[in-house]
Amino acid sequence: MFKKCFKVHNFPIITAIWFTATYILTYITAVLEGHVSPLFPYISWSGVLPPESCIFSFLLNMGSVLMFIVIFIRYKLLELIAELHMPKYLNVCTLGLGVISCLGINLVANFQESYLFMVHVLGALCAFGGATLYCCIQAWLTWRYDGSSKFLIIFRIILCVLMVPALFDVFLFGDLAGVQFNGTQILQWKNEDGGYDFHLTATISEWIMALAINIFVFTFENEFKRINFDGIIFSKKDSF
Repeated sequence: MFKKCFKVHNFPIITAIWFTATYILTYITAVLEGHVSPLFPYISWSGVLPPESCIFSFLLNMGSVLMFIVIFIRYKLLELIAELHMPKYLNVCTLGLGVISCLGINLVANFQESYLFMVHVLGALCAFGGATLYCCIQAWLTWRYDGSSKFLIIFRIILCVLMVPALFDVFLFGDLAGVQFNGTQILQWKNEDGGYDFHLTATISEWIMALAINIFVFTFENEFKRINFDGIIFSKKDSF
């Protein structure tokens, strides 16, 4: 009964939808409450003030658990399909990067930017930086060892091409915007405030990066169909 009900390929779908819904729900709530500007605020700015901060923290904490499950299943999948020709350390390294990203998500969720800025930034760096590097290595592993279709390989490479410059833009232009703005942090950055163009570049880049990561996770769905999980062990399907 468990084998029939438990489908591991559902986890990437659930995880991608969960994070996307988290961003959208908290954004809408923050805008309706008048806490952030409707024009591309930082994702985490939608989780600074209550009530959206409560929703943001809860959903991100749950999302980090879902993300870890996906990362672990991917680790087991590569362990099964590449056990004879892929160096084990590559798989272990990607698992480590995934764990760092999940821990970063927890830091972002529980340490709001307006109160513990440095801890929040560290969390964002671990979450987005770790996830971007994880996805880049996974794209390479897909090409080198996975045996997936050319379309999937190219599609994942395109997603990584979006993520990498977006990651640098978030931190570079975010820092430039902070230098230009001669005041304390605000949640409703306006055009007349200093560094607004830099700020907008950083926030748009963050949304692009976050959505690209979600889509990348979603693409694991078809590959996860290649293994079974009976509640105790993972195993190859007969049609593997």
